[in-house]
This record gives sequence, C-alpha cells and structure tokens, in this order.
Amino acid sequence: MIYNLKLALNLIEDLLAVTPIVLNSMNEINNFCEQNRFHNMQGFLEVPAFSKLLQKLNSRTLYFVTDRLFVNYVLILIENIPICIGPFCTRFFTEYDFITLGKQQGFADLDSKEFLAYRSQFPVISYKEMLKIIFSVLKNTSVESIFEHVEEIDFTKKSYELVDVQNESESSNDYYHIIQKRYTIEQRFMKNIQNGNYYSAIIDFRNMKRNVAFLKQIGTTISNERVGAAIVRTLIRVSALKAGLPATTIDYLSSKNTRRVQNALTVERIFEVQEEMIREFCQAIHKHQDKKYSNVTLSVKYYIDHQFIQEDLKICKIAEELNVSSNYLITQFRKEMNMTPLNYLRKVRMENASSLLLSTEYSIQEISVMVGIMDANYFVKLFKKEYGETPSEFRKYHKL
Repeated sequence: MIYNLKLALNLIEDLLAVTPIVLNSMNEINNFCEQNRFHNMQGFLEVPAFSKLLQKLNSRTLYFVTDRLFVNYVLILIENIPICIGPFCTRFFTEYDFITLGKQQGFADLDSKEFLAYRSQFPVISYKEMLKIIFSVLKNTSVESIFEHVEEIDFTKKSYELVDVQNESESSNDYYHIIQKRYTIEQRFMKNIQNGNYYSAIIDFRNMKRNVAFLKQIGTTISNERVGAAIVRTLIRVSALKAGLPATTIDYLSSKNTRRVQNALTVERIFEVQEEMIREFCQAIHKHQDKKYSNVTLSVKYYIDHQFIQEDLKICKIAEELNVSSNYLITQFRKEMNMTPLNYLRKVRMENASSLLLSTEYSIQEISVMVGIMDANYFVKLFKKEYGETPSEFRKYHKL
C-alpha cells in the first residue's frame, strides 16, 4: 500500500475515532464480518453477502451503508483495494427510538438494553461530517480517488438509491461546490508551504477561511474547527516533509500547534493559531533551504529581499558588487532556484504588495511605489499575472 494511502487512513482514524479496515483478502473479510456482526438481522455482514458487495465496488463511487440496526459503514475502493470505514452511527438512539423503529424493522427478539449498549460502543458522526472529512483527507494527502457519486445502501428500506452528488439539494450543491473549490486552493497552499512562501500561503489559507459562514450553517462547531485544524496541520506536515525539513523540527512545530489549538476557546483563535503555525513552518523551511544554496545565490536572495523597493535595482549591479559576471550569477541562481533573479525580484515585490493590500489602507498607487514600481498600470498588470486578480479585487475578496 502506498505511503499516501497509509497516511490518509491513519488521519481518518485520528479524526473520526473510526478505524479504516483494508479488506484485501478472504481472511480479512472473515475477521471483519465475525467481529462486527451482532445479530442475524445484519445479513449483509454474512461473509458470502459481504464479499459479493465488495466485488461490486466502483472506484468512482463512495458507498454509505446503513444496516437494519441503523449502524453505518463507508465502503470505498482505492487502487483496487476495498476499504471499510466503520462501524459508526449517525444518530443517538433512545429507548423510545428502539420501540418506534423496532416495530418497523422487527426488533421483536432484541433486548433494548443489549441493543442500546451495542450501539453505544460506536462513535456518532453526522453524514455530512463523515463525507467532508473523508473527501478532504483523501484529496489532500494526494490519494488517487475521484468520487463522482455517493451510493446510499440502506438496508432499513426495501431498496436504496444512487445519489449523484451534482443532483442533490441546493444546500448540498453549495456544500460540494465549496469543498471542490477548497481542494484547488489547498493544493496551491501546500505548494506555497513547501516553497516557504509565507504571504502566498496565508492568502490561500484565508481563501479557505472565507467559507466559514456557510460551513457554520451545516454544523460547524469549535470541535469541528479543531478537526479542520488537524487537517491543515497534516497538509503542512506533508509539505514540510517534501521540502526536506527534518522530522524532529516538523514534530516540534506540529506538537506546539496541537497544544495551542486544544487550548483555543473560540473559532477565531483557532484560525489565529493556524496562521502562527504557517509563519513558523515557512520560516523554518526558508532557514533549512538556505543551507543548500551557494554563497552567490544566498547573496542575491538577501540583496533582493532587502532592496526590492529600489526602482532601478539591476542584476548587473548585484553581479558587480559580488565580483562575478552577470551570466554566471544568472546561471547559478536559475540552477538553484529554478527561476531567474529578475523573476525572483518580481515574486518578492508581488508578495510584499499582497501583504500591504491585506494589512494596510494604502492606495494601489502608493503600494506600487512602496514595492519599487513607479508605473501603477504596470504594477496592476504584474499583480494580475501573479494572482489572477487586480490589486483592487484582491483586497476586496481577501482582506479580513
């Protein structure tokens, strides 16, 4: 099993308190059915029936199963590996529920105390929360999974229906649209963390934050935000690992953030703590990556980082001060940074401009001058090329 899938399954277990089970052999299937079948009403957990169900799994469909005792399972197929997430429940049951639903399902030979005790051992997770976490974790750990449908297999009914995600209610449409939009932003967010681009990473993070108002309508709580913070923390850990940051540093910064999130008493504070983590990881990645650069490249980076406000900043002038030829400087810098010094200068200017747009009330003209570009029209053109929005649009949509 690939590393990313293992990471995803471990994270799902941590977030949901439900252990995902790989069902890749008859022995694993037999053990699963034996351990989870409580009553003969759970006929689908008989080995022949369960095996047949697993054989019908489609990699483009997520299967949400409800058995006749109202216990739930999620079945998915990833890289031809059947995986079951469950059992869990989507609602609490009371004695009254047992009596009411028992008449419908035929619980005649079930003892209410035994039934309620059986269900009480499973975590209670809402349908939407379960799907949100599974979709987000699989996508953000780069697991190859493209779910186009959620098929609800409900054994409490005579039949079950295929639910096309795009044909659900308007609220669900909005929900899935938000999640899909987040995926794109999160991938860019991970890339910016990997490169130590603090300002760009913060912008991506705040883009994700813009959907909080809607998410509250579908059940976001401070507990759920802690779950969201754990997902963000995992994205950052994966990105930092790809950037080559030592595992000890990753664990130290991650553990510190975990403590801060647990001590946070409001959703707003959780967001602040996450931004602190982004800054700390980007700083650590920058410091680590600087070790692999030559003195020439480090000098050019330092010079541009501190002198970008100069309108007439020329590469030839930097080369002259370093006592090397312009060709050598450009070749060495491009080899180590995968971009030319001029492109790096533009990147630094745009990142600083984006920060000023979000944190100050300076005009576009003033910010243009402050980052070393005297022509405001040219500044707007460069900014839109970098961020896909004009400075005015950027400030309107991303300023808190």
